Amino acid sequence: MKVLSASADAALRHSRELLLRDHGCDVKTSLSKSHALELIQSLSFDVLVCGHSLTPETCQQLAKQFRARNPRGKIIEILAARWNAPKTQPDATAVGPEELIATIRDFAQHTSEQIQRDGLRGDLLRVRLNGGEITCPYCQIQLVMDSIMDTIMKAQECPSCNKAFLIVNDPPVNPCLP
Repeated sequence: MKVLSASADAALRHSRELLLRDHGCDVKTSLSKSHALELIQSLSFDVLVCGHSLTPETCQQLAKQFRARNPRGKIIEILAARWNAPKTQPDATAVGPEELIATIRDFAQHTSEQIQRDGLRGDLLRVRLNGGEITCPYCQIQLVMDSIMDTIMKAQECPSCNKAFLIVNDPPVNPCLP
């Protein structure tokens, strides 16, 4: 999962980044509100984590921009205490690191299941792998892929627009066969 972590507290920001990396997340940590907004506009994320040290206004602005750029992305708001109300309308809240990791794992599982269901139904657009490169059928961004895939078809999500499609890999041609 690609995670953007936002916090106003430097110590919490650093420890949260280490925790998320330790659990396999690809993490970008914002150093300020403007840096977080810049990251949201320039990169695609699966999850936005808003720390409890952010102001309500900052949380709301980040959430609004995140939802506009990453419509399928999820927002997790860290609460200082269970009885605190969220500052935005997050997809989930967490009190403590265990809840944060469990919530991200749930989101990752749901995303993986959705791509598999879409692929099994055949609703996904198909894109031919061409010498290790493909073009996203939605946003037309050029992507470099592993040209030696172990399967004929693979569900893929574009890192730019977050839309899923199928990569079709023609089986290798054996020059010894007629």
